[in-house]
Amino acid sequence: MQILVGVVILSALGFYGAQLFDIKGTLSSVKTQVEAIDNRVSRIADTLPEVKARVAWEEVNFAIAGFVTVSKPKKLKNKWITTVSVYKRDSENMVIYRILSDKVSRNYASYIIAGKLKAEHPYESSFSELAAHSATLQQAVMIPKRLNASTSFVLRSDETEDLSKFISTLTKEDPKTVKLGKIRNWKELSKMLDKIVELQEPNEQVQPMQ
Repeated sequence: MQILVGVVILSALGFYGAQLFDIKGTLSSVKTQVEAIDNRVSRIADTLPEVKARVAWEEVNFAIAGFVTVSKPKKLKNKWITTVSVYKRDSENMVIYRILSDKVSRNYASYIIAGKLKAEHPYESSFSELAAHSATLQQAVMIPKRLNASTSFVLRSDETEDLSKFISTLTKEDPKTVKLGKIRNWKELSKMLDKIVELQEPNEQVQPMQ
C-alpha cells in the first residue's frame, strides 16, 4: 500500500513538474517575444527622426520649376493692394502683378490663387511647410512679414505660364518683369526672400493692413 501511494504521489509530482516546465518555457518564449517587439519599437523610434530629416532634406533640395509669392494686403489710399509674383526658373524672370481690391475682398487674391494651386497641384509645398522642413535640418528660415507664407508656393512642375495667365485676369494693370537669376531649389530661394519682397514692393506710399 505504501509503495502504491508513493508511486501515485511521484506520478502526480512528475506530471505537475512537467506542466511547470512547459509553463516556464511558454513564459520564457513570451518574454523573448515581448523583448524582441520592444527592441523593434525602439529601433523604429530611433529611425523616425532620420526619416523625418531625410524627407526634410529632399524637400529643401528638390529642384523647382518656379514659385509664386503672395503678399499680405496693404492699404493704398482707399484700396487694398496684394502683390503676386510668379518666377520661372528657365527664363530666370519674375513677373510681378498688383491686384487692387476693397476692404471686404482684400484677401480674395490669396485665397483664390492658393485654392487653384491646391486643387490642380495638391502636392506643391507652401513656404510655411518648407520653412518647417528647413527647421528640421537646423537651417532656420525667416519669412518676411510682407509675405503670406501659407499662400506662397514653390512649383515643382512647370505650370508658371498657366498660373500667370490666371493671375492676369485678376488685375487690370500690366505686370512688371524683373530679372532674378537662376534659383534651383528652396534652399536657394529661402536666401533671396528679402530681395524678392524688396523687388515686388509697390512704389506708392502704403499703410500696413489694419
